[in-house]
Amino acid sequence: MGKSKKNRQKDFQKVKLKVGKRLPKGQNVTNTSFKSHSVQIREQLKTSTDLPSTKRKLNINDLLGQLHHYNISVRHDALVGLRELTTEHPAILNTHLPDILEKTSTLFVDKDNVVRQAIMKLLKNIFPNVSTTQIQPFFPILVAHLCCAMTHIFDDVRADSLAILDITLDNFPELVTKNSGQLLQNFLDLISKSSNTSSSSSQTRTLSVNPNSKLSSQKWRIKVLERLHNFLSAVVRNASDGKVEISTSGATLTVNQDSDCPYIQLIGYDHVSHLHEGFKLRSQESTEASAATEHLSMFIENLLPLLTSSWMEVKPDDTTQGAALSEEAATLMLRILGVLHLLCQLVTSSSQDQVSLSWLCGLYMADFNQYFMAGFPYSIHTSVRKGKQQKQEVTSTQLNLALCYVMAQFLSVQNGKSLQSTAALSHTSAARKLKRAARKQKSAVTQLDCAAQLKNVNTFLVELVSHEKLSTPNLEDVLSIVHVLIKEENNIESAVNILDTLFDLFTRCHHLSGDRVLLLDILDTILLMDNHDLLGSDAVCQWIKILPSWLVAISNTNEETVCKIVRMLQTAASIQHFAFVSGIEEALLDILDAERGVFNKFSPSVQISILELFYRVPRFSRMCYGAILTMCHAKEHNLSLPVVQHLLNILARRCERLVSSDSVSRIEQLEETGAFVSFILSLMLAAPHEELGQDRGTIETGYKFTSDSALDYTRYLSLSKMSVSTLQELSQVIAGNTLAVTLKPLMAHTSLPLQTAMSLIYYSTIYRSTFDSSTTHQMATLCSSLLRHLLSIEETNVEKCNIWRDLYQDVLTMISTCDAIAVQVLTSLINIVKENISSDRDEMRTFCLVLKTFLRHSAMSPHIQPVVHQLQSLVEYVHNHTSDSNTLQDSWWTDLKYDISILK
Repeated sequence: MGKSKKNRQKDFQKVKLKVGKRLPKGQNVTNTSFKSHSVQIREQLKTSTDLPSTKRKLNINDLLGQLHHYNISVRHDALVGLRELTTEHPAILNTHLPDILEKTSTLFVDKDNVVRQAIMKLLKNIFPNVSTTQIQPFFPILVAHLCCAMTHIFDDVRADSLAILDITLDNFPELVTKNSGQLLQNFLDLISKSSNTSSSSSQTRTLSVNPNSKLSSQKWRIKVLERLHNFLSAVVRNASDGKVEISTSGATLTVNQDSDCPYIQLIGYDHVSHLHEGFKLRSQESTEASAATEHLSMFIENLLPLLTSSWMEVKPDDTTQGAALSEEAATLMLRILGVLHLLCQLVTSSSQDQVSLSWLCGLYMADFNQYFMAGFPYSIHTSVRKGKQQKQEVTSTQLNLALCYVMAQFLSVQNGKSLQSTAALSHTSAARKLKRAARKQKSAVTQLDCAAQLKNVNTFLVELVSHEKLSTPNLEDVLSIVHVLIKEENNIESAVNILDTLFDLFTRCHHLSGDRVLLLDILDTILLMDNHDLLGSDAVCQWIKILPSWLVAISNTNEETVCKIVRMLQTAASIQHFAFVSGIEEALLDILDAERGVFNKFSPSVQISILELFYRVPRFSRMCYGAILTMCHAKEHNLSLPVVQHLLNILARRCERLVSSDSVSRIEQLEETGAFVSFILSLMLAAPHEELGQDRGTIETGYKFTSDSALDYTRYLSLSKMSVSTLQELSQVIAGNTLAVTLKPLMAHTSLPLQTAMSLIYYSTIYRSTFDSSTTHQMATLCSSLLRHLLSIEETNVEKCNIWRDLYQDVLTMISTCDAIAVQVLTSLINIVKENISSDRDEMRTFCLVLKTFLRHSAMSPHIQPVVHQLQSLVEYVHNHTSDSNTLQDSWWTDLKYDISILK
């Protein structure tokens, strides 16, 4: 039966909901909503292992195993992982360094460029974290694979081998140079090829050319020669330490030429089969050095023709002066000259006759004169480039200076002695060939050619220094050339012209300029030479004369430069150069000026060195002595006591030299001696005339003393003792005459500074034998007054009580050395006590305390015996005449009474 119409309409009716009400939720509905946050833990999934691992969870063993995978990406990723592992865990190198070096070094010849670049990054990361001692046992492995890379058939591998050599040479230059026997030959193979000639069995080398190479032949040779320059630089640095670094095999022996100990070679595991032959204990220095020298000579013999051929390929056809070069050609020529420069230094440092500068000159002088100097000085043609201006890498000045240096080295040998070293060559086939080549080259170069080239070099240097503003590296090159030229006996006139130009440059430079310091090296070299023509030239004389004033100008700057100037002044003074005298006399007052404080800016060691110059000063005015005295007595920034002691010794020796000199007139001797003695006495008395006071009169009532608590009495009294000791070292005539000059005028003053009075005490300790009766009486009065004054200020000024006690003991020591003074002091003290019994009880107490310390001094026993009776009568006199009974009960009187009672 069909559905009713009513029901059908009900299905399509819309449910009407009430506004504002929500449908009820079910009672059993579960809430499924939740909140979450991402948590990132870097090593959350790291597996537990004993070895460190990379981010890819690979440890050292996994990475080393992947280095020889057939896939390029796997090998590259393994190298990247090793770099990551050694960066985060550098301690892993201590245990796995042999495995890392052995596995990675085999990839030096990998055919893929990406792998080779990754190896270089890995080595840059490993080598700085490894010491030479750690890598030394495994270094032959690296060198062996590096040699394979340098001689590889692929150009890219050979090019990258040079970069690996740079990394190794930067970190371990000593180890690389010890394996020089293997590497030097490879440099030749990189730019040349060997071939056997048809007429001879000997091998000759010719420059190699690869048309398929990405680089031109010139650029490739520039790269190779640049690495050879760096390599030879390391060899020269090590050779300067006295070591033979040119070896003939991989097992290099480093011989210290300065050592006298025999060398005992340690036999490796691969030499066990030779033990039955016995072991010889003998020095192997000569054998190893001879082998190394022969290897070096053969290398130079093969290299020089290649350098000449490379030069001839790029030199301009126009041989006139100022021939223009391209930048690439100039760069190659500069690299060639740099290698020649180092070869000159290397053979100069060699102790063998087979390899010396004379031998090199004889082997190469003719070719150098014919091909290299043709067109000198050269100029560089700079092409105009659009856009940003690029800096020129090689300048014509650099090229010409490098050429001048090599030529100067050759000329120094050619103009000097004959090639004696070629006569001492050993009778080997190679040596005989080198001798024949040396004779041939020597005969090809005439003295006229040498003179012409020497003139060209001198002219170029003078024009360069006069008209161009030189950079510091170029100036260093100029000075290195001048060092060679000034030693040539046949080049004196030109050397003087060069020195005039250099001095003009010196005067144009600022006094704080570093170029001035560099120019001093030339003057230092000349001062050490026995060449009167150069020492007497105007430039050298003006140079020496200006040094003292320059010393004043840079006193507060670099101390190293100051030391250098002082050392040169000492050299000039030792050879008695007249320019030193005029220069030091003009600047002496400026150096000693206390207001400017120039001298005090120097360190004590430099001050002592400057003071030593005073010994050579012919005239020392009273103003100079006054300036020194002001510096010694200055309250601030004064001279230290050791420096003052050194100063007094130098001035005393200078005074003795002048007195005994026959070249100095008697009047000058008396003036110098009087000025020096006046200086010593002023230093000893430690007080100017205005501080002595105007109080003159009788001394029977004693002396009065002025003391300043702010003064450093320890320093003043130390100066007094030094002055007295200096006077004691002089002759008795000079010292004895000071009595009339010093003591008697001072004794007329009844008021003296304390330091002056103590100075007189120190003086009297040594020269008491020259005292007459009146002087002895004055000194006795001075001593008794000093004892009383020191005892009084000791009680009032407690802060410096130790100083006063020391001074008190010094006075007692002086009294104990002179019997006449001791007796008079005792008698004076007894009389003063008697006089003050009824008048001044405090004064009586003070003198009784002085008398008590006098009696208890151990050195006074011999001097007390003559006055024992007077002391005993003093006790009776006090008992009979005192009006105060309390006085007899005081401790100071009872102690004195007891001390007198035990006297015998």
